[in-house]
Parts: sequence; structure tokens; C-alpha cells
Amino acid sequence: KGLAGDVDEWLGKMWKALLSDYPLPEKFVIDDSPRMAPQRFSIGKCRSGKEDDVGTSSSSFYESPRDCIANREAPYWGLVRVNRRITAPEWTQDVRHIEISIEGSGFEDYMAGDVAVVHPENVFDIAAFESMMGFDPEMSFHFYPNDSSERASETKPAKTLFPGPCTVRQALRKHLVVLGNPRRGVLRQLYRYTEDEEQKEKILEMTSTEGADIFHNYIVRERRSFVEFFADFPSCRPPWQVFALIIPPLRSRQYSISSSARSDPGVIHLTVAVARHITPYRRVRIGICSQYLQGTIPG
Repeated sequence: KGLAGDVDEWLGKMWKALLSDYPLPEKFVIDDSPRMAPQRFSIGKCRSGKEDDVGTSSSSFYESPRDCIANREAPYWGLVRVNRRITAPEWTQDVRHIEISIEGSGFEDYMAGDVAVVHPENVFDIAAFESMMGFDPEMSFHFYPNDSSERASETKPAKTLFPGPCTVRQALRKHLVVLGNPRRGVLRQLYRYTEDEEQKEKILEMTSTEGADIFHNYIVRERRSFVEFFADFPSCRPPWQVFALIIPPLRSRQYSISSSARSDPGVIHLTVAVARHITPYRRVRIGICSQYLQGTIPG
């Protein structure tokens, strides 16, 4: 039943003990039906855009980690010079040597022990997914903070989930972890946007305490992605304004730099092991970032 099942079991005992010592007022009713979590942002449609438009607003998605050697609000687009496999073809693991040109980026003075923070992209059939979900790939949208304390001012830019305005296709490719595994809390929210009663019951069962084993076997052990979940539940089709707020943002990964700025200035070398996992049902899963780096083309 995994961690979720253990937590449910512990929570059941905790609430029982608390309610024994601090009983609820008479006629007090607890409503634990699935509902949307409070959202920090709303989404507004801007215009019809193009896939290669680049969002320009400041974003907490691009905030530099602590101890970075440069303080930038957006990632630097480095040019891949080399991408080759360094393990033997017959070896089970694909380990790659990747060289990225960073000349003129402000990162050239990196030191031993520094890491490169890589913002990956989702590698999958985006067009097919857009069609399946009924999304307009060129629709451009923007985030609007619901809390006045988060809104932009002259001295403080708004911190949104990722840059905007942004097209749907950009968000699916660069900013939303659609290849990640759904959490139970997310499934509870998606339950509200499922029309078929049988499918609704299955989702509700997976998110219940009694269904912890089902959730663990279906999502955790098989590492099912959001893309696969929506394929399995064809009546679950949240509108884009909901989808973009429910699906978690795609996070960066850190890789140790495998080179010296003195011996090879203006370039960073990465040694990347492609994360490859076979599930109990023999499905092959590849890490989001390592798959992205594996597919980069020099030049």
C-alpha cells in the first residue's frame, strides 16, 4: 500500500484519539468530499499565439537556487556541442558525455564542486495529447494572482508558476510535469471533472484510505504519468484553465559539472546516466531530464 497507505492508517488513529479528547460540537458535520484546492492564481486567455513565442514575465519557476554563481531570472540557452554515449553499446546503462557552450553567459567562472541546473523539456507526442484533451495548442494565456499580496508592484514583480504570456504547447513542453506521476490529492481534484460514473468511482476508490493498495499498484509501482492517466480515463477532461493549475510545474534538475573552467573555458561538461526503469508489468520508464538530454542534438 506504500507510504500513502501508511499515512492514512496513522491519520485514522490520530483523528480518533483527538476526537476522543476534543469531541466536535453537536450536529457538526465534516464534509470531506473531493473539491478543488484553493488556488493562488487564475488563468486568463490572452490571444492566439505561436509556439515559439517566449514568455517574458519574472517567475519563481526560474528563481536561481541558493549559491548559484549568477543571479538570473531566466535560464541561459546553452548550445550543445557534444552528446555521445560513453558506455559500451552492449552495456545495460546509457551514460552520456555532454558538452554545453556557455560562452558569454556569465557562468564561465564556475569552480570545482559547482552544479549545472538544467531545466528539461517533456519528450512525448504533444500534438496527440493536445488532440486527446481538446486543447488549442496556440492559445496564449497568463496567470493572474488571486491574492493581492502576490500581485506585481513597481518594486516587486509578480511571482507566477512559470513565465507568461505562454501558449498551451509551450506549457505542455516546458512547464508542466505531464510525464510525472499523479499524487492522490491531484486525483481528488480531477475527480470533479470526470463525467463517466464508473470512472469517477474508480478515481474515488484510488484516493480513499481503503484504496491505497490500488493507487500504489496503478500509479506508484507502474510509474504512470498524467498522459497515461488521461488515456485510461477518457471522460476526465478538465478545461485548460483548471488543468494548468492542477498539474504541478516541471522542476529543474542538478548535475555535477564534470569539467574545469581553466582547462576548457566557456564550456561545461556533464556526465549523465539515463534513468531507465522497467516496471512490474514490463513497461519502460525513462527519467524526464535524462531523456531530454539524451535526445539533444549537437549544434
